[in-house]
Amino acid sequence: MNYMDRTNAAAARLRGYEEDLGMVGNQFNTLTSILYVGYLLTQAPSNMILHRMTRPSLYLSSCMAIWGILTVFMGAVQTYHAALILRFFIGFVEAAFFPGAVFLLSRWYKQNELGLRTALLSCGASISNAFGALFASGILGSLDGTLGFTGWRSEPKCVRF
Repeated sequence: MNYMDRTNAAAARLRGYEEDLGMVGNQFNTLTSILYVGYLLTQAPSNMILHRMTRPSLYLSSCMAIWGILTVFMGAVQTYHAALILRFFIGFVEAAFFPGAVFLLSRWYKQNELGLRTALLSCGASISNAFGALFASGILGSLDGTLGFTGWRSEPKCVRF
């Protein structure tokens, strides 16, 4: 979903995202990049926490639930600064997913089976890049103006911005 987010950012930008939040200059670039700051700050500590937990599945599912809640709130932001804070925290909780998924796979599968499973997990990124713009286009085109909202406000709930 992270990769789909990057694809959808450009689509949302074309449908009034910057204007609705009053962004000027490089603010859109900052908003896109701030996710990585949160991601980088928490990926290593998250891996250390994950390694010490007896039930890493609870930790990962909690992070993903918070990730989903924050993503839904992205559709309700009214200002650039609120979006900036949410994007930072989305990166903060998103950092646990990929390394955590690989960690869980390594606990379930033998070493000779792990390569294929990890490759399939990584292929999800390519698939989401291939279809993310298509989903975003459909959502932005059909939901634009529904209930008085611009299309990008519906997009987070459907495919994640």
